[in-house]
Amino acid sequence: MTKKLYIFDLDNTLTESRTLIDNETSQLLCELMLHSHVAVISGAAFWQFEKQLLSGMDCDGCFKNLTILTTSGAEMWRYDTMWKKIYSNVVPEYIRKHTIELIADVAGVPSGEESTYIEDRGSGITYSALGVTAPPEKKNLWDKDQKKRLAMVEKLSPQLPELSIRIGGTTSIDFTLKGIDKAYGVQKISEYLHIPFSECVFVGDALFPGGNDNAVERLGIDMVKTSGPEETRCIIRSFIS
Repeated sequence: MTKKLYIFDLDNTLTESRTLIDNETSQLLCELMLHSHVAVISGAAFWQFEKQLLSGMDCDGCFKNLTILTTSGAEMWRYDTMWKKIYSNVVPEYIRKHTIELIADVAGVPSGEESTYIEDRGSGITYSALGVTAPPEKKNLWDKDQKKRLAMVEKLSPQLPELSIRIGGTTSIDFTLKGIDKAYGVQKISEYLHIPFSECVFVGDALFPGGNDNAVERLGIDMVKTSGPEETRCIIRSFIS
């Protein structure tokens, strides 16, 4: 499958949840970027991309072909001697405050600045049911059928009409402004690079209904489902060969 733009989810696609990218995946991405554009999109903030993805990649010369889409596409970052923000859709502070209070009440978790359960990223909010420091093996078993989080989304959605709410990763729920999702992010990078959807492919693990990768399907681009980083490495090899 030869395309001009390869778009990847981050957690449970390129890496385990909140875990540094491994050397093999990094090398494969760098090789892919020699000839094509690559974008990585996640509910994470940019600092998490730096920690989880960029710090493990030894291919600075190819970063001109890499685009980072943070907070489920609410922000775009591109490299030009340094990483620069191209656009940002910030959630108004009063909506963020109300959302955090609701999440804390519904989930029964703390909501202060030191909370490991609710992260305010400005352009988005993420709730992590087990906290951000929980080990991947524990996260992977907590909500495998997504029913726990789907029930929470169903309860919160009527109370937050200004926001788009989607489950992502293994234990998280992402909150962004209405209409801001991964489809929005993919559309923005397609327009920015002048690459049509027919020349794009998206790789992610959460392609199920309600998953934060599923929104991309409405764009009609090629979609590849992965079960995790090991399968993603095989997928990238198929792109390169």
